[in-house]
Amino acid sequence: MEIKSQSFRTGLTMLTSGVNTYINQIANFHLFIKQCLEKHKSCDWGDCCENDWNDNDASIEIGERIISVYLLPTDFQKIMQEEKIWIITERDRRVTTVLYPSEY
Repeated sequence: MEIKSQSFRTGLTMLTSGVNTYINQIANFHLFIKQCLEKHKSCDWGDCCENDWNDNDASIEIGERIISVYLLPTDFQKIMQEEKIWIITERDRRVTTVLYPSEY
């Protein structure tokens, strides 16, 4: 899977209550979220499958929703009982949300 050298508008960044709770409780979790957001903005869709990766690349061109997947480091997984986060930019590019799949 190839990272495209393009970017897109992400609008306002929103965090679900679950993500926000751990940002305030776990050291360095905010840095992980920040890194994932930067990857998402630079078309690095993370740990999604090849088909979803290709769909995201196409979504930039046709103006559809973009969904990235990032696996949590093992230390965070143990604390949060979650394995990954999703970052979703809506098709109108006004809002990007960081959430756990369990919060969808």
